[in-house]
Amino acid sequence: MKMDVMTTLEITDSHVKLFQSKLTKAGAVITFCDVRKIETPSEDELSKLLAGLVTAKKIAFKNFLLIIPRRLGILRQMTLPSVQDAEISKMAGLQIINKVPYSREDIIYDYAIIEKETTGYTRVLVAIVHRDVVQRYLKIFHKAGIHPQRLTLSSAGLLNWLNYQKTKIRSDDRTVTVLINVDENDAEICFCHKQKLLFSRSIQFGAHDLTPERIPGFAEQIDLTIRSYRKDKMGPEIDHFVVVSTRKEVSFLKEQIEQEYKLKVDALTPVDHLPCSKELNLAGLWEGSGVSVAAVTGPLLTDIGGSFNLLPEGVRDDKSAKFKRSQNVQSALLAACALLLVVGALNVESYRDARRLNRIKNKLAEMKPATEKAKQTVQLVNFVKDNIYGQIKVADFISELYRLTPQDIAFRSLSYNEPGGVTMQGFSQSGTSVNNFQSQLVGSAMFKEVNLQYASRSRIFNQELTDFKITCQLFKGKK
Repeated sequence: MKMDVMTTLEITDSHVKLFQSKLTKAGAVITFCDVRKIETPSEDELSKLLAGLVTAKKIAFKNFLLIIPRRLGILRQMTLPSVQDAEISKMAGLQIINKVPYSREDIIYDYAIIEKETTGYTRVLVAIVHRDVVQRYLKIFHKAGIHPQRLTLSSAGLLNWLNYQKTKIRSDDRTVTVLINVDENDAEICFCHKQKLLFSRSIQFGAHDLTPERIPGFAEQIDLTIRSYRKDKMGPEIDHFVVVSTRKEVSFLKEQIEQEYKLKVDALTPVDHLPCSKELNLAGLWEGSGVSVAAVTGPLLTDIGGSFNLLPEGVRDDKSAKFKRSQNVQSALLAACALLLVVGALNVESYRDARRLNRIKNKLAEMKPATEKAKQTVQLVNFVKDNIYGQIKVADFISELYRLTPQDIAFRSLSYNEPGGVTMQGFSQSGTSVNNFQSQLVGSAMFKEVNLQYASRSRIFNQELTDFKITCQLFKGKK
């Protein structure tokens, strides 16, 4: 049942954004908003900020969605050999352990179906968050007396926002749209097709970087993301860009993208076309503040039924326990009456079932020798596959890394985990070398899913250095 009131809250590195909408005959209307800057990002200060916000505004947190930054999660596309929802769910859970460098117990995941193919395969996008990240947010909200019913990544909110905006700008859902949402301190790049999210990435360029001097670096990160999308074949070719910012300087970025890709680029503000109540004034959010509210307003405008829910299963169960208990009481009364009617029928059916079971057992006994032989064959094939094919020689890896690394980069550490993940940490005399190194890795046939986790400046012995951390995956079979 769809509730009349919905509340969304997004926490970024710099702001807390709270919005609420009410369902009317004409559709959802935004009735409340409050955006506050985070002065101290500690757990206690965030709890106090949230508690004060709830008390001052007297907000009732029902049908409440919490949105966390994209950089705290992992997104992976998978192709599964089934179109049945129950089988897809089981297969996703089994394959997820090969996609992340964590144990199954340390992660929380959910998936969204991208496409069910006529060949019998299904493409899904899996969202993964470390359990510690989710528990930290739940602890903060518990102290504030707030209990979310759903938790998702900002990418899901941006998809909802784009789907709503496409109905206003009359954009074709069949096109592949690259949405670039520019917030105050960072930006998020989402690839969307047929109202589905194909891929997204967070980059450390924000509204403060919309200057002629910083635009080339901004555009380079966008290009690296697009090259990764194409290299891993995550979806069809790009047709359209939408750039979102409250800053007028976003026109520099728009022009750069138009020159680079020769495609249509729409520049919108986060509050364009938003349906608001007459009492609500959003002027302060679009007058050049640099803060984007696209991710937090998107779920208020379109259905979020198919988006990720990254709350732990136990928490989800607690949220629905009261409702289920009331339903169970009614169901128990009906079941007691029905039980008297079916007992007799069960006695007859149990005899028939016993005979069928005996026939099945006999058939299984006949098939057991052939099954054991097939099992041995599968084990042999898997052994050959795991131990002969797809191995990457250490010498080839070192040689390729040496070839790609600029001269002024030095490594602190290189680590490799069994699924094929590589983590590189080091420092450079210039940030340009780090960007060049990342670009070289993206262009190499040996590496995929190349991500710059951070690149920060520091001074050591009166010399400025850039510390960096890059993660990537090795292509199996590449030598």
